[in-house]
Amino acid sequence: VQTCALPIYIYFNKCIESYGAASDETTRANACNGVGNIMLIKGDQGLAVEYFEKSIEVSETERAQFKLGVIYEQLDDIDKAAACFKRVLVLNPTHGKAREYLNDFKIRSALAGF
Repeated sequence: VQTCALPIYIYFNKCIESYGAASDETTRANACNGVGNIMLIKGDQGLAVEYFEKSIEVSETERAQFKLGVIYEQLDDIDKAAACFKRVLVLNPTHGKAREYLNDFKIRSALAGF
């Protein structure tokens, strides 16, 4: 293990341990969210999506929905991204960044029509 990768490796192991030992949904969801974050750091958007979706299945959070929306936006899947950001606003109507993404999608859509 390289020195710079050691904190990620430790964090990954802690997430996996937490998931395996978790007796409640929130801890399992947080562990999946943590692994999703690690996959993002490693540049594996596919696995990140998988773990954020798993986190949401276990216990939906605005944090996991938001990160999933950002990934979908980066993958240029605007429909899925918009659905995630709309869900974020259901969970937290004051989430400014989710609202910004949705407004940006509206502007892009309007410009695409010209």
